[in-house]
Amino acid sequence: MYLVGLLCRTDDIQNFFRKKEKILNVLFVIFGLLNGFVAYIFSLKGYNEAAWRMFSYNNPVIVFMAIVACLSVVHCSRSSKVCDKLGKLCKYSLATYLLTDYPLIREIVFSPLKYLNSISNFEMILLIFLYAIMLTFVCMGIDSIRKCLYNYIENKLNV
Repeated sequence: MYLVGLLCRTDDIQNFFRKKEKILNVLFVIFGLLNGFVAYIFSLKGYNEAAWRMFSYNNPVIVFMAIVACLSVVHCSRSSKVCDKLGKLCKYSLATYLLTDYPLIREIVFSPLKYLNSISNFEMILLIFLYAIMLTFVCMGIDSIRKCLYNYIENKLNV
């Protein structure tokens, strides 16, 4: 995905995105809704593992959506307040991914989601969304502490 992000910064791809920006953004929304709907149907039919796989990194729909999202952020004008906020949050994305995807931590991090089976689907989606936001901010805090410790140790060693 990081190589795809690097490719999104090339002039040829950005020019293509500028020409097809509206179509790609509409496709992004349509594919996202379609992917969520298919996952919901799988979940209703009892294929929970297949439903979760609809959101995995190797799903072509997710890869397409990631590329369009990357192009949207790269193409965004620098004077925009939204881009400034995104830029500040994006620097924590790798830390969030690494912290939540580490095999020993993954079990602990996602264990609260096991107890969501007894609530309605709408409440489940809402709680998963809120949990994801909370988890992201916790990971951002951990990464900020890591950076502060690293800078403190670096300053002490460079005395």
